Amino acid sequence: MAACRFFLPLALFLSFCAASAGAQEMTFLRFTLLLGEAGLDYLQPSDAGYREIKTAKNKFQHCDFAMYSRQEKLEIRFLIEPVRDTNEVLNPQLRCMGLVTHLASNDEDAAIAVHNIPGAPHNADWAKAFFFQPKPNFGGEWQHCKMLALYK
Repeated sequence: MAACRFFLPLALFLSFCAASAGAQEMTFLRFTLLLGEAGLDYLQPSDAGYREIKTAKNKFQHCDFAMYSRQEKLEIRFLIEPVRDTNEVLNPQLRCMGLVTHLASNDEDAAIAVHNIPGAPHNADWAKAFFFQPKPNFGGEWQHCKMLALYK
């Protein structure tokens, strides 16, 4: 009976760990498939101890993948929107401003800074950087947010 008291909680703990590890692998697999559909490559940072986090399931703003580095005190979230309909008129400027105004704080003192990135790095046709204070629903404890928008 004493062995049952030890092995039952241990078995439940191990099954929970296996289920959460499987869920993380599924999230990364979905992210990888989405990158392939968009024609993008992803290189995981090998330094600073980046690890996947569950922020990707934020109800306020979905993101496809998220990671965090305790060393750098930095969180990175990815939102990939592949072009599925080639007849659709895309306007990345309008889509980005809509997303930024959704995520940015509504305080009177809060500002949004938009910077053009000349030469559009990462083989993109268009790139902008947005700096803003995030809403608590999105940013949690973070006081500053940078959104890098790339369009190809």
